[in-house]
Amino acid sequence: MTLFQSKSLTACLIGLATALPVAASTLGAGVGIINSEEGPYQPPNPTPPSLPAVPGGVGISGTFRAYPDHNLVEGGIANGVSYTFGGGAGTPYSGQLLTLGNRESQVTLQAVLAPIASVLTTATQGNSYGRSAAGLTLGYRIELHADDQASADQISALVGSGGVLARISGMYQLSGDGYGYSSVAVSTGTDAAVPVGAAPSESLYQTCGRYGVMTLANTAGCGSGLFNLAVNFAPGSAFSNGDLLSFYSAVNLSVSSDAGTAGVGLNPVPGTSMAFIDPTITLANGIHATLVLGNGNNVSNLTSAVPEPAGWALLLTGLGGLAAMTRRRRGTGR
Repeated sequence: MTLFQSKSLTACLIGLATALPVAASTLGAGVGIINSEEGPYQPPNPTPPSLPAVPGGVGISGTFRAYPDHNLVEGGIANGVSYTFGGGAGTPYSGQLLTLGNRESQVTLQAVLAPIASVLTTATQGNSYGRSAAGLTLGYRIELHADDQASADQISALVGSGGVLARISGMYQLSGDGYGYSSVAVSTGTDAAVPVGAAPSESLYQTCGRYGVMTLANTAGCGSGLFNLAVNFAPGSAFSNGDLLSFYSAVNLSVSSDAGTAGVGLNPVPGTSMAFIDPTITLANGIHATLVLGNGNNVSNLTSAVPEPAGWALLLTGLGGLAAMTRRRRGTGR
């Protein structure tokens, strides 16, 4: 090799070494090859959205306020305990009727799971200053567990085509006299996304009377009524801890009663109110699955048949007696 040829080869090698980083950097911008100073190529990897957890088995929450003998009493129900502010640790709550105050300012609350699931509140404000109010919500999980994978596939197809797997139905009762106001609500569904073609959940919201306005029991919205709503489900795969053979929903039953005025020191404005609701959940025909309510069927009556009209009449008679009793107590205190 001549000296000229050697120098030419050296010049070519130096030129190639100088050009390679530029070429690598240029290629890296288009195909993912990056020079060593920038580190290895990392393709985009967005964090998938977190899935919600399966709804809790059973939850009862409530608040109350009464003003007996010009002394404010407030409290509620939470985490399985009924309590009053300043009243200590509270008492375990298992469906008993809570009565607070006296005939001049009194509230009652009750959430029952079995043998007949129901939610009830009443409020009575007599000839004393103040306001009585109570609100209560019972919520529980609805799980539809397929018998096998083939049944799960059948249910999934039914949900995706807008089929209704179950319905929630029952009766509600509202009343309001004087400065009395009551409301009832039923809602279903979960935080999880349901299939695109799923039937939408329905809800009920009914009120009786208007707060701060003298009302009568026959005001629009007061009295008894029936409801029948579709329940939609989300598949177990839509939850972080869901069973792949299960489909989930949840129901919330809420009632509230209010009587009297919000301020203290005003003229007494007596009133009474009551709100009551009970549900029945019925599974559609031809579904090969087990309906599990709450923490394993502890909401025992919800798969029973809807009572016949005569049964409703008997129950309404009892509720009417309760409302009449609260009115008599108010009248005796005047």
